[in-house]
Amino acid sequence: MLHTTITELYASQRAIFKRIVTMSFAFAGMYWFLIYGIALGSAASDAHSVAQTLRAGQTLIYFILLFVWGLDYFREQQRMHVIIDLASARSVPPDHITRTDVEDRLHLFSVFTPSTRTRFAWVVPMVNIVGLSVSTVLICLQWLKGVQYLVR
Repeated sequence: MLHTTITELYASQRAIFKRIVTMSFAFAGMYWFLIYGIALGSAASDAHSVAQTLRAGQTLIYFILLFVWGLDYFREQQRMHVIIDLASARSVPPDHITRTDVEDRLHLFSVFTPSTRTRFAWVVPMVNIVGLSVSTVLICLQWLKGVQYLVR
């Protein structure tokens, strides 16, 4: 458990981030049921091309989602590394490390909003916001394309 001043920095934003990533992966994954349901319901000669057309946009969605998820995992590892190193150097438990102790590394604790006013503090939050937005739009477009095939 981390000190409350540390968890206030990013815990609620990270929970929202994780929920959005999880839901995005779920909707992208459920789309495969639609793809193969449509492909199996199509004429045998047409099934392969229908499935191939519907699968075309999935790769980019997974690439974006895996990128933002991996970036978050890397930053969480960096955050914990900083806290553990400070705790080890001071011979205290990690839950005794406060916000003032990590003041020079606050940029690691930004998920959607920058924690500091440093030069590049907005880069990772912008990557997270743009990545999640683009993947959500692409997922919606994929589902729209799938529903259009169902209506035909």
